[in-house]
Amino acid sequence: MVHASGRRLEGVEFLVGGEVVEWQSSAPFLLLLNVDEARSGVVVEARARFEDGETAEGALVVGSPGRLAEQVDVRILELPFQLRRRDRSRSELTAADLIVSLVSQDGSGGAERSPEALLLEESLPLRTQLLIDVSGTMLEERESLGLALDRFARSLKPDDEIGLVEFRETARVVLPMSADELPLVAAFETLSAGGGTALLDAIATAVAAMPATVGRRAVVLLSDGIDEHSTLGVADVDGLLRRARVALYVIHVESDSLARDPIRARARIRHLSSIRGFLETRARGSGGHYCFATDQAAIEDCLAEVVEDLRRTHLAVIHLRSGEDGSGATLKLRPGIPGRLMIR
Repeated sequence: MVHASGRRLEGVEFLVGGEVVEWQSSAPFLLLLNVDEARSGVVVEARARFEDGETAEGALVVGSPGRLAEQVDVRILELPFQLRRRDRSRSELTAADLIVSLVSQDGSGGAERSPEALLLEESLPLRTQLLIDVSGTMLEERESLGLALDRFARSLKPDDEIGLVEFRETARVVLPMSADELPLVAAFETLSAGGGTALLDAIATAVAAMPATVGRRAVVLLSDGIDEHSTLGVADVDGLLRRARVALYVIHVESDSLARDPIRARARIRHLSSIRGFLETRARGSGGHYCFATDQAAIEDCLAEVVEDLRRTHLAVIHLRSGEDGSGATLKLRPGIPGRLMIR
């Protein structure tokens, strides 16, 4: 049993020839089945039931005598999106208001249909991975970052999860994803600044450390944008963010001492412009945003914008059928439904 999206399951029911043979409430959801020669061609089904009441099914025909085990793949595609409505007086959005179009694995167009489920913004927790630059160039911003992160953590809801990854030449998971915000500030206080920077490699580490649970998932990067030591390329990281469906939010932190040092500031103008373009492209390409900050108040405002933006996100859930490829999925509103979709 492959459960691709990592959504929380109550359990999986296995059926053989239409009859229930086993119920399992914990992973790895594996059914070992002896199929004798007289029963070749038996239909084996797996029905997964999620905590939110939704279900997903997969089936196969066991046709080879003596084959002891098969794997049933229940594939689920989750499409995050935001809806900008023109008519706010209209009733709540439903799955029937949406049309999803999928392509087949052979590249041909698939039939249009509504998503099987729609998770609205108020029911979706935030999964936020904070990625903090602790290289030597960020030493001056340490106090401002600590105070801003404390306020950010206290703004989260009980079901929201937060993690902390630090990076310089290498990246390290300091605090695994958790719904407990209290250790965040204490963990940040243990960080020490120094060394160079491998920004792209760190983004990849932060994404890989995020559990594949349902919710609005984002990496929030706080850095001056300098990258001296990465081994990964831009295309590698952009592809990883896209495949993982993780939005990158960039808070570009620059010292306000630049404003007090005109000579240094003029020398940095061209450099800052180049870094900003680089960071903004990475963020927008993943469905996130770019924000520039020079002090604690600006950092707090940027973090508040991240939360506000993520909380506007819905999730359309599509169960992929045999032969369907979720990589080319498109989502649109049915005719007559006012508003504009923004796919994340």
